[in-house]
Amino acid sequence: MAGTTQNILDLRPPKDSMKAELYRLGLRYTYSTDNGEIWQNDTRGIRATITNNNPDTTTLEDITTHITQNIALADLRNVTRIDTMTASD
Repeated sequence: MAGTTQNILDLRPPKDSMKAELYRLGLRYTYSTDNGEIWQNDTRGIRATITNNNPDTTTLEDITTHITQNIALADLRNVTRIDTMTASD
């Protein structure tokens, strides 16, 4: 069975994936669309859109201002925090 070691089924996303990076930054899967997935952190006011045709890039959006930024997985790995109008530490 794929993803199992010593009778343990690991359902976490691969460590080098877009999903793992979004989890690391505090976003959680919200829902799927025909074109991809939406991830959000309502407390920080951030939304991420991952499209099926470009899974190694995400569009991050401030939910309040609707300001967006496209970012590649390689660049997202270097991000330590996402500031928005809702939250800026």
